[in-house]
Amino acid sequence: MELKTDWQLEKEDHALEHYGVLGMKWGVRRDRKRAQKDAILKLRQTKELTDDELKNRINRLNLEKQYRDLVTANTTPQRSATRKFITNILSTAGSQSLTKLTSASMDAGLKALAKELGGQTLVDALYPKEKPKVVKRK
Repeated sequence: MELKTDWQLEKEDHALEHYGVLGMKWGVRRDRKRAQKDAILKLRQTKELTDDELKNRINRLNLEKQYRDLVTANTTPQRSATRKFITNILSTAGSQSLTKLTSASMDAGLKALAKELGGQTLVDALYPKEKPKVVKRK
């Protein structure tokens, strides 16, 4: 039995291994000190924050809320007006298309019926005139 070297074992292993950080760009080094500091700040409770840190967080949250409110307030009327306009156009176009389709199919059906009747009117075809029976009395 022959012993295999580390190189031969690695050559047989076809797995791709990755030891980096997911989402990290190639060739960019991560600043570990800053990452650790950010993680620690996120985990700290409000009681442990200094007044300045707490004010900064509150200010940031208020600014984000104001921005969200402004963006939604400005876009909501435009969206609803646009939605109404598109709905109106589509319903009108759909109604016109269905009217044309119904008219064309009824026209084709009536032409086929007239051809089948061979000159008779529709009333005569539906209600044929029967000759009245003459009943003789004795």
